[in-house]
Amino acid sequence: MLQKIMLIEDDKDLQDLLKESLAQETNAEVIIANNGHEALNLLDKQQVDFIISDFNMPKMTGLQMLAKLREKSIKTPVLMMTAYIDPNIVLGALTLEATDFVWKKKLSGKILADRLFQNMERLKHKPGSRQSELWAMKRFSQLSE
Repeated sequence: MLQKIMLIEDDKDLQDLLKESLAQETNAEVIIANNGHEALNLLDKQQVDFIISDFNMPKMTGLQMLAKLREKSIKTPVLMMTAYIDPNIVLGALTLEATDFVWKKKLSGKILADRLFQNMERLKHKPGSRQSELWAMKRFSQLSE
């Protein structure tokens, strides 16, 4: 069950839209961070069930923030949002154990909520299992559709 979701997004309009729709779709508390530094500071003080992060942000990219999380041994699932489909971004995020990707061009609160629930179900499978790998490959191929 999702109780707290952290949304890391520097675009205020998108923040407001996603926060409201995610809260409605998931019945979870949505905590906002404007950038990776703010997110890391908030995560030092509280735990969340899932993190949704933009990739391209000022001061610290979503990938840099994810690396810092993993350095701190924070294993919270991270769904990365990106406006750019770049295999290097995807590979870097997968290496740092990002849980999923969403292309911003197709973004809505409902899509994010559906992805969160799908990921929660998928995370029940052992990481690195064939089932988990197939799921990740399917997700990457869907980014470019």
